[in-house]
Amino acid sequence: MQNLKGKNILIGKEPGAGRLLVAIEGTQFNTAIGPANSVPATVSRCMPAQGTAHARISIDAGGNMLLTNLKPQNVTFVNGTRVLSKHIDSDTAIELGSDHFSVNMAAILATARRLVSPAIQVSQPPVTGASTPPVPGVPGIKVASKQGQSTFNIKPLEEIWMRYENEMERIQAKQKRTNTMRALQGVLSLGGIVFGSVMAMCGAPAVGILFSCAALVLGIVAFFLTKNDTSAEDRKLALERLEDTYLCPNPACRKSLPTKPYKWVERNYTSCSYCKSKFTH
Repeated sequence: MQNLKGKNILIGKEPGAGRLLVAIEGTQFNTAIGPANSVPATVSRCMPAQGTAHARISIDAGGNMLLTNLKPQNVTFVNGTRVLSKHIDSDTAIELGSDHFSVNMAAILATARRLVSPAIQVSQPPVTGASTPPVPGVPGIKVASKQGQSTFNIKPLEEIWMRYENEMERIQAKQKRTNTMRALQGVLSLGGIVFGSVMAMCGAPAVGILFSCAALVLGIVAFFLTKNDTSAEDRKLALERLEDTYLCPNPACRKSLPTKPYKWVERNYTSCSYCKSKFTH
């Protein structure tokens, strides 16, 4: 723990491969632990270069650890209780996301100690000449090789973009229904009060009270139907799923492509800006 004092550890989902990424904030040092695609979509991505992650573990000069949930839409649990910030130790049970993804604190601390060790000051770039397994679901097809520069078919990305568009259409339809219910709630509440008052003035208070109660009940039902609206979270998760799979098909690269429609990528991207592999479709 000595070499971690004064350090901040970022944890979250690794973009692309879907493992748990552990990073030392303010440095280039990071590494992923666990099998590919083991971290669910409800865990926010960890992108050290942008200073974003699902949670941060701050270790002060005395070795005390503070876990902080970094985004309002994130969900973090400590010993089964949802928290925004909580002091923890190496034995604390921590779960990330609404799927309660369990993280091993001992493994995180061991990984962080290795990252800050003077003998190992490395991040996780692909090793030259090594073969990195492709992420399931985005089968890049290698077409040819010329002077060390490979060519990959990006046609599989079209299906990924279509799935994203269909998901966004479903979320937008759900949001429209929610907005309609919210409007109905207001109309019922106001209409009930007005109609009840009119009936009371016309000498039929019982009818007015009955109608007002009915409108109140319908308004309450509409309120609870809209209270649990998850459209914003659904949009965020859909975008994260797209960014985790809309990648360069080169297994040794797997860098994110712009989140633009497939036809736009097809027209404007003839090669990967990272690994320089050529694209074909």
